[in-house]
Amino acid sequence: MPLDPSIPLKLATPENNPLQTAMQAAQFKYMNLNSNQLQQSMNANQAVSQAIQRNTGADGSVNLSGVQSDLAQDPRAAYNLQAATGTNLQQQGSQIQNDTTSLDLKKQRLGMITQQMGTLLNKPDLNRDDLINAATSMGKNFGLPQNVIDQFESGIPTDQSQLKPFLASKIATIQDAGAQLESMTPGGGSVDTGPNVAITNTRLASGAPIGSPVAVYNKGLTPEGASTPTQVGINQQGAPLYGTRGQFVDQANKTGGVQTGLSPYNQASQQTAAQYEQGLNTRVTAAQNSSHYLSEAQDLLDSVRTGGGGVARADLARRAQAIPGMPQSVVDAIAGGNLGNTQVLQKVLLQNAIQQMQANFNGTGAVANVEQFLKNNPNLENDPRAIPKLFDFIGGMNTNLGREQQAYRDFVNKGNNPADFNAAWNASPTMRAFTGQIKPVKTGTYNGRKVVQYSDGSVDYQ
Repeated sequence: MPLDPSIPLKLATPENNPLQTAMQAAQFKYMNLNSNQLQQSMNANQAVSQAIQRNTGADGSVNLSGVQSDLAQDPRAAYNLQAATGTNLQQQGSQIQNDTTSLDLKKQRLGMITQQMGTLLNKPDLNRDDLINAATSMGKNFGLPQNVIDQFESGIPTDQSQLKPFLASKIATIQDAGAQLESMTPGGGSVDTGPNVAITNTRLASGAPIGSPVAVYNKGLTPEGASTPTQVGINQQGAPLYGTRGQFVDQANKTGGVQTGLSPYNQASQQTAAQYEQGLNTRVTAAQNSSHYLSEAQDLLDSVRTGGGGVARADLARRAQAIPGMPQSVVDAIAGGNLGNTQVLQKVLLQNAIQQMQANFNGTGAVANVEQFLKNNPNLENDPRAIPKLFDFIGGMNTNLGREQQAYRDFVNKGNNPADFNAAWNASPTMRAFTGQIKPVKTGTYNGRKVVQYSDGSVDYQ
């Protein structure tokens, strides 16, 4: 049947919703942008990965500065450069901290080696065996490579008159190495920004600041107006730092306290604080080293007394041989199992323990405590309980140093001048009891803390 063109088909055109059309267009645009962002992010991550690959050495170490330089020049990294830079800087900070810790440990080890070698310089009858035994002992105690020990021993002169000059030259070499490490280690400094003074960690060799300021202090405070605790700045976490009137001084008085309204951490007291903290850490290390030596000495003494088979005796003899000043007759008797009386062995062990303790604490501020202990025990070398007494003394010093560290932090956190801490600590019941100036007469507890009352009526909350 043919179509009749006169009959309308009545085909309805689709309705067009403008809002729906706009939403579909926006959704398409969003999907397109999201796809672009995803692609840019992938490209940026790939740029970071390639930068790290290019700057990683054969030993696995990463040149983080090189990574940052590559990222700054790679257009692909621009999309995510801020986040990548933040992560990179954080890793650089961690690397600097690790390097600093490693340098500090190396400096401490060099310092202890220098002290022990310096003790030998004062030995009137120094001989070649003393140097060999000392090298063997230091190699064991400080983990020195065997090739270093062998090189040292091969250079020891056979002429006894040349031993001390040889030893002095080695000490000078070590001190030069220590000075080089010191120049590589971060130190403290300040940056005057006008209204504020920022305390920063700095690289000593270049003077350049490292990381964010440790603290920022306000300038222009009126010292005479600080009758109550006054905020003088903020610390690294943004918490306020306060100063009291006792810490402020007249403008004419330039001898301590807060000068010109800076803070307890003005340049002079900041240096004092750094030196005090360094000395305190050195004393802690010295006490730990003395404890380690005493533990080994007591173990050797007990092992010799209990005896053993030929292999065990040979090992004990080798350990005794490594101790400076140990008579060969004692070493031979230990090896043969016929030492009998251990008094000579104990005496040499004790002499070395005392010499090491004096050398370790020399120049740290605690040498007076060591001398007082020796004065209180004049016949220590003939005392069968000498080593346990030394253990008690070093243990007490370790405990006392822990309390001193906590007291120092509390003292400084309260806004006091670090330069005033030493006098306050020496006058404290804890320190006077440790040095024997006062004696405990009664103990108790208060709010879960141990309380000690002393012979002068003072009380110590521990």
